[in-house]
Amino acid sequence: MFQKAGQIVHKENAVQAIVVADTFDDEFLPISEEMPHALLPVLNRPLIDYTLEFLSLGGIEETFLFCCTHVDAVKRHINKCIKNGEGWTLTMKVNVIVSESCRSFGDCLRDLDAKGLLRGEFVLLEPGTVSNVQLLPLLRKHNNITKNDKGAAMTLILQESGIGGIGRCPHEELLVAANSNNRVLFHKKLGKTKDRKIAFPLEIFLENPSVSLLHNLKDTHIAICSASVLPLFSDNFDFQTKDDFVRGLLMNEEILGSTVYCHILKGNQYGGSITNWRMYQAIR
Repeated sequence: MFQKAGQIVHKENAVQAIVVADTFDDEFLPISEEMPHALLPVLNRPLIDYTLEFLSLGGIEETFLFCCTHVDAVKRHINKCIKNGEGWTLTMKVNVIVSESCRSFGDCLRDLDAKGLLRGEFVLLEPGTVSNVQLLPLLRKHNNITKNDKGAAMTLILQESGIGGIGRCPHEELLVAANSNNRVLFHKKLGKTKDRKIAFPLEIFLENPSVSLLHNLKDTHIAICSASVLPLFSDNFDFQTKDDFVRGLLMNEEILGSTVYCHILKGNQYGGSITNWRMYQAIR
């Protein structure tokens, strides 16, 4: 059935995803003034095509594509894909959500929370994400985690990556401490810090018999989210990015009653996001 972008058609119990199309930074200036990030060409195809194809093949049935800039261009492209019967249109609905007043990733999620469009657990993608990961097993794994930990809000999807690898962005160097159940105890992006020393909270070692310190990881910019994630963004206006969200939950775990977990991709599983020109070249 032909469906225009922006026409929201709900399917009960559909597996849902959110894709935020805007980066809210100047990494791609001046090109981003004329062309939306979502339509950057990658091997002669717009970037968003790879994202939507990944979601469709991964088992997603309904995606909310949130746009703040170049809205008409994105809508035209989505409508063209639907009209041409692109592969993802056969199994997945894409709803283009527009709000030109949003100024951050967090604002987009707060807007979605106010609209009440999400039902239950969902997949959250940051701009320009491409992957070959099957998402349904990750959703099931997160659901099993929530059965044992009612406060589990998010599972971060990370990938093993050697230091200096072409697919690992220096600006996103990541250090994670996790317990034996892969619950994240410490999470810090090192790329832009000038600190030569890193201070770990003493309690993470006192309260956990086993702690793994991981620096061989990169963020795929994919997260599996519980229904509590959007309300948490709405209740905390200082959460402007996903990293703000993770940091806020770790610092205020007892107050917010929420926890974060991680899942590490290995082998031929891949996930990454085109957040700057280095990553654009790496993925191309």
